[in-house]
Amino acid sequence: PIICYLTEQHRQDDVDFLSVLSAIRKGEVEEVHLKHIHSRKSTLDKFPENITKLFSRNVNVDEVNTGMLHKIEAERKEFKMTSSGKESLVFGLKKGCLSTEVLRLKKGAVVMCPKNNPKERFVNGTLGTVMGYEEFSGFTIIKTKNGHSIVVAPMEWAVEENGKIRAQITQVPLRLAWAI
Repeated sequence: PIICYLTEQHRQDDVDFLSVLSAIRKGEVEEVHLKHIHSRKSTLDKFPENITKLFSRNVNVDEVNTGMLHKIEAERKEFKMTSSGKESLVFGLKKGCLSTEVLRLKKGAVVMCPKNNPKERFVNGTLGTVMGYEEFSGFTIIKTKNGHSIVVAPMEWAVEENGKIRAQITQVPLRLAWAI
């Protein structure tokens, strides 16, 4: 075994927030960190609109995301997951996959990428907004929080054994993200 130490943070670029996260990881939380946390606290009547809401239960997440999607008056587009292989293996893939079996999107929807794709410049957790769909392929175009426009094509999740694919699911690697 080789021990690797991760020294760079790529998923967060807010220096103050990184400082808080590092202090928590090290068990060295100080007053300055607590002040930063308290400065970000909000009440339900003053909840920021442009921030993804965090919930501990999927039923609450689904309620918020479905409600927000319903408010958008654009045309709805559906993407259905496809699968192949042994049913029990497919079931396991679906259970572990953060993409939904039927993804419903509208232009203007807030989304998150639940899979890494360095070639297309997104990682698990990348947030963005649906801007539209490619004319010929129909693939979803999103604009990320840092301003990049990316085309999100369907991707595969697979179970392999001895170099052979035993089961596979394919879906657009996006999910609604007004709440997670």
